[in-house]
Amino acid sequence: MTTEDVTFFFDIKKESNQTTYLHNTQLQDEQRREHIVLFEDDLGIFIEALSMLLGRLSQDLKQG
Repeated sequence: MTTEDVTFFFDIKKESNQTTYLHNTQLQDEQRREHIVLFEDDLGIFIEALSMLLGRLSQDLKQG
């Protein structure tokens, strides 16, 4: 599988109880779907973790 076979969709949605969440869908080969749902209360923690992960990846790539 290459990155060309994968498509990502990010949607910000609101539940009937007015809770906001981020719905991330990964579509592979136009058939297989994987979903991640992040509620507003957890979004800050997710962004912080993702930032740390990408920072570490950037450092590793610079070092070779």
